Amino acid sequence: MNTSSKDTIMFCLQFIKDNFEEASQRTMCRTWLKTATDTIAKENEGSSDFVINELKDIDGYLSGANASMTSVDVLTKLDTIFQLL
Repeated sequence: MNTSSKDTIMFCLQFIKDNFEEASQRTMCRTWLKTATDTIAKENEGSSDFVINELKDIDGYLSGANASMTSVDVLTKLDTIFQLL
């Protein structure tokens, strides 16, 4: 993965991690989540499918579609993604 793409993904994920619990920032978090997902899909690294699925789960939490997830689940998924990148 090139440095620019990785920096973009890391920025997106850090923004989400820092702001996902703020209702006023949910839309922006979802925008950065889409940017991260698109960048990861374009790079097509070995674990990209797993990471994209984790990001989709987080999007479900942010959109309200996944009521079974908690904020702890979001943090756990983000930490896992950070470790994989």
